[in-house]
Amino acid sequence: MASRGYCQKRGSTIMNRRYFSARELTAAIGASPATIREWVRRGLVPAARAGDKGRLRFDLAAVRKAIEAKGGRPAGQPGNAA
Repeated sequence: MASRGYCQKRGSTIMNRRYFSARELTAAIGASPATIREWVRRGLVPAARAGDKGRLRFDLAAVRKAIEAKGGRPAGQPGNAA
């Protein structure tokens, strides 16, 4: 049984919110997995660690909100002035 706050399978819910893997997020927002990981490293988009391996998981609504708050794409990315 999973403890609260951990995903056990792809697309599972954490506290009633759908979380996505980096790969799933790429399909939803059109950025590469490497770009998404860089945004997380720089603190530009929110992410949570989940499962035994601590893989990144993303709340799509929160990521979209963070991106929109920064004018469409986090600063320093193509198509957006740094």
